[in-house]
This record gives sequence, C-alpha cells and structure tokens, in this order.
Amino acid sequence: MTEKREETNWDHHYGNAARRLGIRLGLKGNVVLNGVIAHYIRSTARKRGSCLEIGAGSGRLSGALSRDFDESTILDRSAEALSMARRMAPASREIRADIFDFDPEQRWDAVVSVGLAEHFKREIMLRLVDRHLELCVPGGDVYIVVPSYSESRATEVSEPHMVEQYGYQDPEAEYVIGAHLEEKGYDVQAFYMDTLPRGGAGAKLLRGVNLLCWKLTRLNLERLRDRSWGHYRMFHVRKDPEA
Repeated sequence: MTEKREETNWDHHYGNAARRLGIRLGLKGNVVLNGVIAHYIRSTARKRGSCLEIGAGSGRLSGALSRDFDESTILDRSAEALSMARRMAPASREIRADIFDFDPEQRWDAVVSVGLAEHFKREIMLRLVDRHLELCVPGGDVYIVVPSYSESRATEVSEPHMVEQYGYQDPEAEYVIGAHLEEKGYDVQAFYMDTLPRGGAGAKLLRGVNLLCWKLTRLNLERLRDRSWGHYRMFHVRKDPEA
C-alpha cells in the first residue's frame, strides 16, 4: 500500500462471491443512484464524445454512460473490480492503472467518480480531485459523487467492522471537496441526489424496488434511510475552455 492509495482492498471487496451475485441481481451496487447520476450527466454534459469513470464500482454507471457517449472508459487498479464492471458495462473500454500514475495522451469530455474520493486521506483526496480536472478536456465536465454522512453514520464508518468491510472513509469528504473546488475558482454545482430528476417513471419504479430490497434484507428503517441512494452529494464543475 503506497501513501497515495486508499486503504480499501477492492480486490477483496469485489471478489466476494455474494457481493458479485448481489450486484448482478440488482440487490447491491446502488442501482437507483447510478441511474439518477447517468440521467443528470446525460442532461448536462456539454459534449458526449468520451467519458471516463475513475473507479469501476459495480460497472452500472459506465454501462449506462456507454449508451450516451460515443466512447466510455473505466479506470481502476483492481482486477476484480474491472472483472465485475465488465459484466455490467461490456461496451466500455477498461484500463487497469493507478490514477496517480496514469498519464495518457487522451483527455475526456466527461470525467466522473462515485463513492471513491471519501476513501482517501485529505491531502490525497484533493490530489484525486485535481486528477479529475487534469484528465478532462477544456470545456468538459467533471462529476464527483460522495456520501453525505449523517451524524450517526459519520460515527459508524469509523467502527472496526465498517473499516474492515469498506475501508477508510472520511465523513467530511463532501465539505473538503466543495471547498477545494471553490478555492480553485470553479462555479460549483452541488446537489443532494434525491433532489435531482430521476429519469422518468421507470427510474421511480426502480427506486421503489430498490427500497423494498433494502427493507427485505435489512429490516431496520433507520439504517434504510441512512444508506439510501439520496444520501449522496454530487459536485459538478465545467472546466475552463482556456485551461
């Protein structure tokens, strides 16, 4: 583990057979959240030529974006994460690399990450935000989504069992990222995900199914609200055309 990497073992996380099955069945992987994000990006991206997702996640988001952009690319350093994403985003190009060592000639019209930045210590988190901007074309769009932690959730993520399962998480990531982008002079569009359009009746139905799955598998309404797709915050900036 180098100083610049997050502390989560993503090979272990995405190599878990039960988790992989849950993602394929739509019980895990934030189905509705990724649908809302894809709808927003589709509606706001200035150009839809190329898109880069940093961090493969479940692959659902890149799977959706591959239908909206001429070219979709997933970047991750975890072979297991890319293997999982391949099932959900077969049309997306895969690159296995460390984001901090990645130095391509290409730049992308849209650069996005979801649930990644909060896994880094502060200094490294800000470097990650800067990498989003560096990999975006002038005039392109950057989208960064992180959890918005309630007071109880912020305490919970530091408990040993949570760290073991999800790795380090900074409960103040949303404030750190927002302030950093503003300090760099960007006009920051920041939204809580449950305030964004859901993309039509199909997405609303999917949200209901997703919440039902949570009820059936967790049986704890307070935990359901705390883990719901709405408790995420998106930061959207458009890179200076002259940059």
